Amino acid sequence: MERTKKMQTTKYKIAMFGVLALFFLSLGLLNSPAYSSPISPTVDTFVNDSATSDSYGTSTDLYVGRLKVLTFNSLYRSFLKFDLSSIPDGSTVTSAELKLYCKNPVGSQNYEAHHVASDSSITDSMTWSSQPSVGLTFLDTQYISPSDTGWISWNLLSSSNWNYAGDLTDDFFSVRLIRSNETTNVNIYAVFHSMENTSGDTYDPFLEIGYMAVPVPASILLLLSGLAGIAWIRKRLERYHFRDI
Repeated sequence: MERTKKMQTTKYKIAMFGVLALFFLSLGLLNSPAYSSPISPTVDTFVNDSATSDSYGTSTDLYVGRLKVLTFNSLYRSFLKFDLSSIPDGSTVTSAELKLYCKNPVGSQNYEAHHVASDSSITDSMTWSSQPSVGLTFLDTQYISPSDTGWISWNLLSSSNWNYAGDLTDDFFSVRLIRSNETTNVNIYAVFHSMENTSGDTYDPFLEIGYMAVPVPASILLLLSGLAGIAWIRKRLERYHFRDI
């Protein structure tokens, strides 16, 4: 009898460890963060207040700031739109960075990223006159100086202003880049590579998002199975008076 009890104890302990492993595996599946592949823009363009009817959706560069040379004086803003359909609706975004390669920074200034509520307004044919003027929310700012040639990143979660749930639902995120203190009439601007740049994908703008997806039914079922298994083993051990777990 004692030998039988010992065998049963060993059997139950092995089974319990298996169920516990299944339980923690299911927790890992429910809580493991996921990261999107770099998301390229579907649209990237800029607008120019000196040519209010012109569009630049096929330009190889994106201009932000004021370019002032002799009698030439233009203010530029850039816009980008991204398709978020690869991220499940209802996910919790844990990190989000907009990254552009700055090829020519002139002067030193902060450059701001603003969320654009009206995704449909961001097109390759957008002009200064048709750019969105409402539904713009500040997200982040980055200081760029003449020595900052290279990748520039904006943390889209830094201000906690981005209501990403709406963008995950409609599958699009749009952003505007402007130079801070636009009214200051000085020659300070930055030129970034657009997705049409001739250097290939190496310098394309992109969006990188980390997120926690909504648990899929299979993961929830796995978790419930683990809990049920632990409860069953506990009940069996108590039935045989083996409480040393």
